[in-house]
Amino acid sequence: MKSFFISGLLLISAVALFISCGGEQKFEISGLELEIKEVPAQRVAYAEIVGPYEEIGDDFEAMHFWATQREIAEEADWIGVFYDNPDMVEASKLKAEVAVTVPETFEPDSVYPVKTIPKMKVASVVLQGSYEEIPERYPEIYGWLAQNNYSVVGPLYEIYLKGGPDIPESEYLTEVRIPVEKVSG
Repeated sequence: MKSFFISGLLLISAVALFISCGGEQKFEISGLELEIKEVPAQRVAYAEIVGPYEEIGDDFEAMHFWATQREIAEEADWIGVFYDNPDMVEASKLKAEVAVTVPETFEPDSVYPVKTIPKMKVASVVLQGSYEEIPERYPEIYGWLAQNNYSVVGPLYEIYLKGGPDIPESEYLTEVRIPVEKVSG
């Protein structure tokens, strides 16, 4: 499901500098609008996952049940964080996180710890379609970043904007966020 790093990560993961251009910038990639923007810090409850990315749905279901019991599920952002390239790391060793945003006043419990995802500069693209289709665009996005002197400086984030059992998969919306820095060149 998450072969999102494929060739792009190999091209651009070595350099680590913060982006030097300010403000939001928008670009076109074969019908997609890629935006370089700063996103605010987010406080999240999360679970660290090790194993095949295609099995992460069960972890989201468990977290959704937990969040619903605490009355935070409806207003929350749902986030997948993917650390490894499935073409380079054995499926049983892939590292990811499932996360849900929580209010500042939320008190952690014994089920899920809470942390803050820091403010960051990202390349952002909103993709429409099933979760299995999303990674098909990743090589193109990572290739564009490399060609335009951006370096990836963190894991890939998927923010699930629209989805669920009552919505056709063809209408799902997922924002892909890739932390980037501008490389001199």
